[in-house]
Amino acid sequence: MSAEPTATAQQREPGFESDSTPRPERRRHAETQLNYLYRQIDAICNRRLGLAKWYRRLNFGYQMSAAALSALVTVITGFQTLGPERSIAASNVVLVLSAIITLITLAGGFYTPRELWVVIMGHCGDLENLKTRLEFEERSPDFEERREEIAEWGFKEFQQLIDDYEEKWKAIREKGK
Repeated sequence: MSAEPTATAQQREPGFESDSTPRPERRRHAETQLNYLYRQIDAICNRRLGLAKWYRRLNFGYQMSAAALSALVTVITGFQTLGPERSIAASNVVLVLSAIITLITLAGGFYTPRELWVVIMGHCGDLENLKTRLEFEERSPDFEERREEIAEWGFKEFQQLIDDYEEKWKAIREKGK
């Protein structure tokens, strides 16, 4: 074991590596700007599609649980006609279920999973459209002369899509406060 406390940190933390240390990340700098942009688009879409899937499931859970409990309230309300002792119990159960339905509905409205899911899916669609346009530009006959211009245009478009997404995301989250 080394007496120097940072020896272990230098072995494990990438930020502590010296310039002479070969890193796998350095190979990425050899890729073209367009390949870098494609990789970023794919990485962001993969991360955000997972998040969209979670929000879609959450929205489905809110909707289905509220609908199922509402149907249960209707069935229990029908039991009130069976007799006075069952009527009191049924009323109490209906009150509790109605309160739970209200909480589920409020939570669904507060967290707005449907809106977030839709925004994420739209954003990923926009990123895929950008990727398609860039791939189309790569196949143009004068691509080699315009490579740098296309890469700059693509990155500006990419950054604008990211900024638009962030604005929409913040607007939805602010609405819930």
